[in-house]
Amino acid sequence: MTFSKLAFRYLMVAAGTSIGLVSTCAAQSNSLSLSVNSVSTSGFVSLNVSLTSAAASQPAALQWTLNYSTSDIIGFTAIEGAAAIGAGKTVTCSGNLCVIWGLNTTAIPSGVVAVLTFQLSSTVSGDLAFHITDALAASPLAEPIALDVADGRIAVVTQPILFPPDVAAGLTVMGSIAEIVSSGGWDTTINLINNGSTSTHARLKFFGYDGSDFSLPLTFPHGPDPTSTLFAASLDQTISPGATLVTRSTGPDVFPVQQGAAQVSADGSINGFAILRNRINHWETTVPIEMHNATSFLLAFDNSNGLAIGLAVANLRPQPANVQVTIRDDTGAELGAGSLFVPGSGHASFVLSTQFPFTMDKRGTIEILPPSGGQISAVGMRFTSPGTITTVPALANVGITGGSLSHIASANGWKTTFVLVNTGAAAAQAHLRFFADGGSALSLPLTFPQSGEGASSVASGLDRTMAAGATLVIESTGPDTDPLLTGSAQLTTDGDVGGFVIFRYNPNGQEATVPLENRNASAYLLAFDNTAGIVTGVAVSNASMEAAIVQVVIRDDTGAQIGTESVTLSPNGHTAFGLATQFPVTAGMRGTLEFVTPSGGRISALGIRTPPTLAFTTLPALTK
Repeated sequence: MTFSKLAFRYLMVAAGTSIGLVSTCAAQSNSLSLSVNSVSTSGFVSLNVSLTSAAASQPAALQWTLNYSTSDIIGFTAIEGAAAIGAGKTVTCSGNLCVIWGLNTTAIPSGVVAVLTFQLSSTVSGDLAFHITDALAASPLAEPIALDVADGRIAVVTQPILFPPDVAAGLTVMGSIAEIVSSGGWDTTINLINNGSTSTHARLKFFGYDGSDFSLPLTFPHGPDPTSTLFAASLDQTISPGATLVTRSTGPDVFPVQQGAAQVSADGSINGFAILRNRINHWETTVPIEMHNATSFLLAFDNSNGLAIGLAVANLRPQPANVQVTIRDDTGAELGAGSLFVPGSGHASFVLSTQFPFTMDKRGTIEILPPSGGQISAVGMRFTSPGTITTVPALANVGITGGSLSHIASANGWKTTFVLVNTGAAAAQAHLRFFADGGSALSLPLTFPQSGEGASSVASGLDRTMAAGATLVIESTGPDTDPLLTGSAQLTTDGDVGGFVIFRYNPNGQEATVPLENRNASAYLLAFDNTAGIVTGVAVSNASMEAAIVQVVIRDDTGAQIGTESVTLSPNGHTAFGLATQFPVTAGMRGTLEFVTPSGGRISALGIRTPPTLAFTTLPALTK
């Protein structure tokens, strides 16, 4: 009898009292998966074997075959994972066949069942592929249980990707992502875009709460092998002009959530963003790379009506920072002040009403000031009572230029919330105007959730005097049966008034935010992804009294130009479209769109990403 047959017989006996009880349990479903535990520079790779199972069908014993290149592996050891230890089980391997067993009938819960550590041969180079096959499971009554293999193949990058010292010495920290999340149902996809005309050396480095290196499993969805995994705390890549580097960090749902921050360094032009996704709840939200080295950041919060705001702060300096905060209500009156200690290169995140209880059930702002010579980044997270999440941008260097909002939507299931903040030290006039697609005035139903801000009305604009530090909230929506109203908005002001809008689709409660566009750049870049059932939408608006023909340059993710198009806009006009429908060359592709601002003109642009789960999120416009 072969070891495989003997192992399965023992598997059944170990799981129950009699093989005679065997029957097929086809309706039950469990799965095994592989993930990287660590990759050591001393020549070892450690993998987790994880079980995912429903409570009603947890197995009492498991068996699988692990396939790999024997010429690249000297040998491996296996130890029990936490889930197997908790169930009183043992792992036994012979060759590449492994069994989880025990002289008990205790069911094994979801979690890591085994950790396999492989010693690499001295000749190994490039990727190592590992693959689970022939997975079997038995119930506590020795009944066979269906056992699938999900994410059962993994390719491990055994050599770190590092620039030589002379190249690394020329890198400068360009910005940071204040929040990244991996494992426990979460993944983070980072998009780095070379928005310059020459190749750029870029480094992405991850830090934990205490500022130490934060090693993560990284995959490359655009690469030749999307399953290839690099386990590292940093990634060095040369990015061609116009190209996009995409890397994703994820881990098993049964793992604890890992949180940290990332810094981006480069010797040329670079920008980008991260998409945080919760696979279990079907949430998605975008965190831009914070490029400002600002003297302060201002974040609007709303903890009323079941809402909650979380805050993440990252320290870009290696020295510890005491970050000062001042919290005001929506009238601009100070509620309180405090400080946050953030270790050098470290990260802090918290729920605002927990850290500062006096913000419970209130609206207002939190002003965040780095210490002298310090540099930080910050982002807010807005949680709604239906269970959705979106980011809230931190305002910095607002100025008195006002700005434009490239897309608004009201009624027919949609709601747009305008949030304006006077970031200055003096009262300011704010004038908000709404425009239809053709550039004419757009009348919207308006409501004012703040006390004393006026009765509901239908208007194509509004004028307010805003006190220093005050926040103004305006909502526009209508019955689901009403026609959809779309267009754009423009803000003019004589003070430091900035802000953003929140789109909400009422049927599922999903939200996304769009910051006020005040940069007046010569061109804007939007990253798009029309693969794997993802749909990219685009909105473009003209903030000029002159008609505009906006030239569009389309590139794939390598930076190669694949097309040119144009968008014609009326004075103060607006358009929105599905990208693959408007520009068919982008169907099934990833890449970037470059919208060129006409001479003497002023435009704004916005991307909307909608995956098959319909958890839409906005894509930031990057300046060229």
